[in-house]
Amino acid sequence: MSTCRFKIVVALLAVLIFAGCEGTEREAGPNGELIPAAAQEFVDVPAPVGFKLEDAYSFSVPPSRMFLLTYVGKSDRQKVRDFYKNNMKQQGWMETCESTFGDTLFLDFVKEAEGCTVKIEGRAGRMRVTIRSRR
Repeated sequence: MSTCRFKIVVALLAVLIFAGCEGTEREAGPNGELIPAAAQEFVDVPAPVGFKLEDAYSFSVPPSRMFLLTYVGKSDRQKVRDFYKNNMKQQGWMETCESTFGDTLFLDFVKEAEGCTVKIEGRAGRMRVTIRSRR
């Protein structure tokens, strides 16, 4: 009987240890806002924690770069909008325009001689964000 208890205790400890190693990155800030992921395709083009890179294309010949990044994740349009308005500004981007077309929201940004458009679409619960560079 004590061998059985020992095995159960070891199994429970293993589950607790491995569950804690899965990931330590928080999904949201203290007020429920989205926060930037630690590892990103481009350092100055943020993606929210929990959003997965679905498609990426990039081409760089300094000082120019072209990119098209698509992320998908669970959130709502307002939180994703607020995330990009706040975090792009922190990365040195200046917002130039916000527009909507149906259920799709567009945010335009410039940084030095570079520009990009953030396209936010989808229904509550599953959002798609496409970030496209422009010259």
